[in-house]
Amino acid sequence: MVKQAGFVNTTDAPITLALTLTATGENGAAAPADMFTLGATSVTVPAGARAEVPVTFNVGVSAPRGDYTAVITATAGNGTTVQVTVGATKTMPTHKLTVNLIGRDGAPAAPNSEIDVFDLDTGSYFNAFTVHDGIATLAVPSGRYSVMAFIDTLDAGGYHLSDETMGGSPEMAITGDVTVTIDARQGQEVRFETPEESEPIGYKLGYMRQASNGLAIINIQGKGTQIWDHVYVIPTAPVTVGYFEPIISERRYAPVIRASFDAREDRDDRDGRHGRPGASIPLEPVVNALRLDGHRKLTAVAIGAGRPEDVAGRRDIAGKLAVITRDRDLKYADQIATAASAGAAAAVIVNDMPGAFLAVLPGPISLTGTAIPAYTLNQDDGRTLLDRIAAGRTVINLHGVAVSPFVYNAVYATPGQILASPVVKVTRDNSAIFDTVYHGAKGTLVGDTQPWYRWYTNISANIVNWFPAQTRRQEWYSTGNVGLPLRDVTWMQKAFVVSTNIFYNYTDSLRVYNPGDRGTETWLGAGSGPASPGAAYATRDGDTLTLNIQDFSDSGEGHVGFLGARGDSVSTKVYRNGQQIAQGTRILSNSPIATTPEEAIYRVTLDTKQAYWSPLATSVSTAWTFKSARTDSRQALSLLWPRYDFGTDRANTVRGDRTHHFGLDLVSQAGANIGNMRGVEISVSDDDGATWRPATIKAKQDGYTVKVTNPDTGFVSLRIKAWDANGNQVDQTLIRAYAVR
Repeated sequence: MVKQAGFVNTTDAPITLALTLTATGENGAAAPADMFTLGATSVTVPAGARAEVPVTFNVGVSAPRGDYTAVITATAGNGTTVQVTVGATKTMPTHKLTVNLIGRDGAPAAPNSEIDVFDLDTGSYFNAFTVHDGIATLAVPSGRYSVMAFIDTLDAGGYHLSDETMGGSPEMAITGDVTVTIDARQGQEVRFETPEESEPIGYKLGYMRQASNGLAIINIQGKGTQIWDHVYVIPTAPVTVGYFEPIISERRYAPVIRASFDAREDRDDRDGRHGRPGASIPLEPVVNALRLDGHRKLTAVAIGAGRPEDVAGRRDIAGKLAVITRDRDLKYADQIATAASAGAAAAVIVNDMPGAFLAVLPGPISLTGTAIPAYTLNQDDGRTLLDRIAAGRTVINLHGVAVSPFVYNAVYATPGQILASPVVKVTRDNSAIFDTVYHGAKGTLVGDTQPWYRWYTNISANIVNWFPAQTRRQEWYSTGNVGLPLRDVTWMQKAFVVSTNIFYNYTDSLRVYNPGDRGTETWLGAGSGPASPGAAYATRDGDTLTLNIQDFSDSGEGHVGFLGARGDSVSTKVYRNGQQIAQGTRILSNSPIATTPEEAIYRVTLDTKQAYWSPLATSVSTAWTFKSARTDSRQALSLLWPRYDFGTDRANTVRGDRTHHFGLDLVSQAGANIGNMRGVEISVSDDDGATWRPATIKAKQDGYTVKVTNPDTGFVSLRIKAWDANGNQVDQTLIRAYAVR
């Protein structure tokens, strides 16, 4: 490839220029010496004229693909210089890669099905989405590639996603134009087998693919509603280049509803003209509707579209299962309310079109948004139900679970390949199991997510699962019986306290479990103050202090929150020998504090106020006093933290108008210079700190027992001062430590 470099002489005498060339790549490194060549080492430019010199870009020179720059320096006899820049891009011949995606229904994949093409040698990444024909084309150079796809299949109505399939070839050579067909019908359903019957609310599906040079792509996708509960993978051969890890996860709960025709009542339909006797009915709960808890046997009655005129004067609806036909002119809430007004015990809305049917009631998140339990049913099964009702008495067995007593957190990964039989067996032997309680006021909701991480991930998107406060359940962690060991997955749970704003959440420390681990966990319990060791640290390295003390915590070790929403305030100050040396809304590890080498007395204060997280710990003031001098290495600072065990119930309350005993411990970081405790003083208040009275303290082997007299109702606040023989001290005022009932 040849281009001309031009030089113009505006003087009235010819000028001879000596020419040199320097070439670099896009990273600034020198290009191969023969990549650019000049047609001459000098040029004479006539007076008032232009002269050109050919510059050749030698495309055959062995060099990486990319942009290259040549700078030609022209020097006149008097030392004057001028530079001309020439650029070129080295590319490789490309081939047409056609990827044809077929859905599980045999039709072209749904629009926006995704295709990843990844060069296993260079780490170059190409991405495409299908439009309407399931086909995408890309131009790629020769090489070794991973070609993977996420194939979406729409339901019969062409509106909702019915299932998703991941598959392709994680390792293939491309040396010319080629068509790759990825057929979702070859996929195998990923099945999670659990000790108790369970169902997912969505899933995560994806993979990590690493090239031979260490570069990698990670594509993990999530779906988060109850109608997306089928996921498939297409088996592959083991890879020989780089690293490949397909990964699927689900959070599985007790089924919200199970329904079936009552076989003993089917004497009039033994030939199955209107559905097999005892057959199941695939109901889906209406989102935000009241949930049935327990067993009911109800006679089904059809009430048309559920308009007021459809039920007027009818006496056959009370105590029955009202079956409603969907009407686009009516709101689901109104149809359900009409059935409830007629005395129905529950309602089912039958779809008026093919495909899945997800009904969501507007408004805030709720588990009691209707007067009666309500469900949806697809058109085909709905017709069967309506035909049976028309033929005679139809009895339906319902079994509902309002709050799941368990959650299975299951991750399935098979490094190297996608296996032909993707079955995950979750058992007690291959699981960690924790008995977990969520405190809070009765009638309120709390939520949680359970993000998991692998060595190659550092972010995780999750859907919050909401359930009633005061729930107690078993939480399982498992990677099943094949593939990745449980110890190779890291977990970090979050608990949410305000259903209208997910900013209000507590985050757990990162945790690793092993099969057979057992334990208990409490979330949102009374005792909220600054985070303590296990989630916080305070260190000195040389003449630098580092404070990582999160604003807020609950009674569970490792649980922390960050104030900053409406009505919250945080103030942190650091003093050395009584002089302030730092302040801010919060001082964390990304804001180290410079200090002086000599030993000094330090005081760190952290004051917080909040009004929306909890009715407890509305104002907390903590001050740590300790001595410190220059260190040769990173060392823990000698801070004391109070840790309380108030002995509350799940509503964070204790009985009023009586003597109450609670536990107190003083904890510190490992390696801190803590001496024997010399004193502890505690005062209590029944009026949010307006007046105080002393409490009785008794030392025991592992801490202290505090004796107080609770008021009849309201809240109890605490003020504590504790110090040791080395001069370390903590002062804390905790307004509304716990509630009294």
